[in-house]
Amino acid sequence: MERNRDLFDVAKSILEVGSGNLGVAQYVRRNVTGLATRFQGPTSEWLNPVTGNILDIPFPSESFDIVLCVDVFGRLPPSARKRLLSELVRVAKEKVILSCPCDLFAAEGERSMADLFRETPLGVPDWLAAHLDPGLPDVGDMIELILATGLNFEVIGNEGLMQHYGGILLDFFFPFAAKAHKLHAYKALVDPPITRGAWDLFYSYVFTLDKTSVRPSATGPAPRIRSDFSDDHKHPNGLARVFSVFHKPADTSHLGRVEPIFAGAAADSAPAGVLTDVLDREPKLLNSRWSELSAIYKVWREGPRSDVIGFCHYRRLFNFAGRSSEGREKRLSWRKLNEFSEAFFDEAVIASAREDVIITPPPFVVDAASIWHHYCIWHDPSDWCRILNELSRQHPSLLPHALAQFRVRDFYANNLFIMNWGLFDELCGMWFNLLKDFERQIPSNRSRTYQNRDLSFLAERIFDLWLRSKQEAGTRLVHVPIFFVDVTADE
Repeated sequence: MERNRDLFDVAKSILEVGSGNLGVAQYVRRNVTGLATRFQGPTSEWLNPVTGNILDIPFPSESFDIVLCVDVFGRLPPSARKRLLSELVRVAKEKVILSCPCDLFAAEGERSMADLFRETPLGVPDWLAAHLDPGLPDVGDMIELILATGLNFEVIGNEGLMQHYGGILLDFFFPFAAKAHKLHAYKALVDPPITRGAWDLFYSYVFTLDKTSVRPSATGPAPRIRSDFSDDHKHPNGLARVFSVFHKPADTSHLGRVEPIFAGAAADSAPAGVLTDVLDREPKLLNSRWSELSAIYKVWREGPRSDVIGFCHYRRLFNFAGRSSEGREKRLSWRKLNEFSEAFFDEAVIASAREDVIITPPPFVVDAASIWHHYCIWHDPSDWCRILNELSRQHPSLLPHALAQFRVRDFYANNLFIMNWGLFDELCGMWFNLLKDFERQIPSNRSRTYQNRDLSFLAERIFDLWLRSKQEAGTRLVHVPIFFVDVTADE
């Protein structure tokens, strides 16, 4: 309701599918048509109840400005979900708003809650049993259905996991809560007495489909930000350059042909003449939030330019002496680095990136059900939802590859790569267009310093789906393992 204020506009007609006896009408306090298979007992004074089949909605196409459907999809088998969405889109004139419990965390919560109820005289409530039978959809399942409609969409987290189960437990096992909630609702009908925490996992999500615009098939508008330098900044021999980003002052004698670039606080104490993330014509990016991308941005915007460009990290260096079959990384102590400096750069392999080739480390397998669930566990799911919404508007051709992140565990992480400048320009145009918009909308006020690096974490996921899209388009990926430098190890 916060994000759809037009629900309160009396000029907009509303159909709520699966409304039950009350539905949204009790909150917006205006006329709402409610469709359900049956109504038992009194209905809201604001509801116009219509009995019918929700999978064959008894109204002509585009009959209502707004079509709403809450907590229905989780009770239906997958085949019926597809049919229901088709019907919702058919009868909507402007938009469809649907919300339902979904994803692995909600599914695990429902099973756990059912186990708790089985130990009580209450037994498992009907609504909970209805979720257990077909199994809740994943967020990826819902997005896959929505993509098939061809409409622009937005996804956001709705009810928090702790918010939901805290309310359920109070409802059933603390009788005084009913009295307290009644008093609360009398004074503030819309505001929930138990609110969602900023870092809560989500029990349900809201998916909004825009019926007034069709998602374009092209990649969307050209990036508003571009690299900005003259040919004077280009390497005179057009050679490959690989940079290692340092966030701390350190000895760089082990790098060989890899060039250091100092970022953040390390740039302030860097030796004279050494490349840093400080820009000449605009403020540098906040390294504590952008991490290695502040250095990447500097090179992209102002050079030095070269035919082939690559970035690694002072703790993650390419291991051209290794083989991808040996695994993704080999641990190495700081004191051993000079013994392997010849392995950090291989001119013959790197030269291949002048063509349509991208050199990256092999993906690693996340310790979660998918890349999406890994992000939910470690970071704020709302952040990735915001990026998905922008991809829908600006880069719709990448959405199938974003959808893959809901299915797979192999993840191209850490923003490590070597590629030609044309591909680098394409990647950075997308990266900094999306992430600078995000930075303007979401201030850096995370409770933990680690989480303040949100932009670099998002960049990893964007890089992963972009890389998948390039591979599908014919770009060849060359996997080169990495050395992981363990600064605490003695050997």
